[in-house]
Amino acid sequence: MHAVLYLGNYWEWSGGFSQYNVWTGGQTVDPEDTSQGWSAFMDFSATFYSNERAMHLFREYVRTIVTRTNTVNGRPYAADPTIMSWQLVNEPRPGRDGEPGKKNLPQFYRWIEETARFIHELDTNHLVSSGSEGIVGTLQVEEYFLEAYRTPSIDYLNLHLWPSTGGGSIPTRGKPRCRGRKRTPSTTSTVTWLWRARWANPLSWMNLGSEGMRGEYIPERPRRRATATTV
Repeated sequence: MHAVLYLGNYWEWSGGFSQYNVWTGGQTVDPEDTSQGWSAFMDFSATFYSNERAMHLFREYVRTIVTRTNTVNGRPYAADPTIMSWQLVNEPRPGRDGEPGKKNLPQFYRWIEETARFIHELDTNHLVSSGSEGIVGTLQVEEYFLEAYRTPSIDYLNLHLWPSTGGGSIPTRGKPRCRGRKRTPSTTSTVTWLWRARWANPLSWMNLGSEGMRGEYIPERPRRRATATTV
């Protein structure tokens, strides 16, 4: 077994970008607060890419983790073969779809390239990927996805795959793609996509499941069993 370790989150459930913004003077935005909501939260989270103090805190955290030495076996993380790769964060996005996110694209592109290159400077032994969902994570626009991850500092593409939700896809243009969640409307289309992807590019996947009404992972769902059996 090899680990893929992600180093942050665009979303709020593990602190994420919004917490770095709060630590550097921003006002908390709660997506579950109906007076604020998810649109306001996504706008706030995306200000991280232009918040130099927040990005500095994040980079120092990344440095601490990537250069850490395991206190049990004495092996530096950067030399540990148990680690397959680092992911920048879970599901980075430039913001919400449309013009609000589009205006953040230059800063988003720059952050991806600089952060991936920084990790490679700290650790020359492991792969680096983005943690992206696919084009769902780039305002539903394929060209934005290709531009975001064309940097040579990103070693492979990844996407997130849950059969029960709809939309999205991922282009590759020469890079292997690996693991995760792509949103597709049905079990049949999910399996079809996986089959075609295996012929087009190297592919491995780890998370294949269904979501409940609030996004909770439910491995016992019949659709997951049917999909896994068919695959």
